[in-house]
Amino acid sequence: RGAGRDTVAAAMGEAKLLQGNLAQARDWLQPERFAPGERAYGFRMLGQLEMREGNLSGAGQAFDQALKLTPDSSALWVDIGQLRYRGGEQLQAIAAVQNAVRLDPGNAAALTFQGQLVRDSTGFVSALPWFARAHALAPQNAEILFHYAATLGELGRAGDMLAATRQMIEADPRIGGP
Repeated sequence: RGAGRDTVAAAMGEAKLLQGNLAQARDWLQPERFAPGERAYGFRMLGQLEMREGNLSGAGQAFDQALKLTPDSSALWVDIGQLRYRGGEQLQAIAAVQNAVRLDPGNAAALTFQGQLVRDSTGFVSALPWFARAHALAPQNAEILFHYAATLGELGRAGDMLAATRQMIEADPRIGGP
């Protein structure tokens, strides 16, 4: 409806990422032509695309561009943490997600990633509160429910695990199978 390509490029790139259409996401994001108010968002989405395609160096460059524009973005710090974790930089990943939680204690994605890192480093008991907090903030998020249910199961809390699993299937019926 008359919006310029640079105005919608970041949002269209994200939509294509969510649909799993990486080639079309690249068509929107790769030219790196984003409206002034959309540049940080665009570079963040480009970083996510590069990370999904395994180009960790390219993801880092895109996230660096976004970080120059929005150093206090909790969502961006989650992405940076995930990139660092995938690159084998666990301590830097922990620092990034701690920064994300500090910037926005209500960021469910940050709390979930913190829970994953805690689960890996100190165990299920320590991780459960992180997943519970994330679940309280986003009760219909299937990814959060997956981690929450898995952690409950590992702790031997079968009844709670089944309840969380049922919620997960209700949130995303594709999970339950055909």
